[in-house]
Amino acid sequence: MSLILGILAGLLGSLFGSAAKAGAAMGRAQLAGEPMPDVMNLSGSPIAGVVGGVVGAVAGPRTAFWLGAVMGAAGVDRFDAFLLKQVGIDMDAMVAKANVAAQSAAGEYAEAAGQWVGEVADAANQATAEAGDAAEKAAEEAG
Repeated sequence: MSLILGILAGLLGSLFGSAAKAGAAMGRAQLAGEPMPDVMNLSGSPIAGVVGGVVGAVAGPRTAFWLGAVMGAAGVDRFDAFLLKQVGIDMDAMVAKANVAAQSAAGEYAEAAGQWVGEVADAANQATAEAGDAAEKAAEEAG
């Protein structure tokens, strides 16, 4: 059980470390006045998960988390990509496909959300007009 908790803590830690590294890079770019990247590359590392699991079985899941965070901040995800490339899997192509799919899905959801906002605004305008008509009618009846 502690091995499973250690693996999960290591994976979560590597994701946290990767996010911290990407956030720091974006902050440096903003302070330097450089253009901001369109996408933040956040990824959990299977290597950090395995190492975190082994260490977590001995030292506990907290240690596994922080070890994973250090490994994620150090960029172990690029080493994962190197190992996967050695067996014929191109991580950069997979990430590019995922980015295209995410942008496509975001565009579809943005369009649907825009339609929904338009419908809500129309309903609000109609309700406002009806309330105004009812107020005028009540004022006429009272006066």
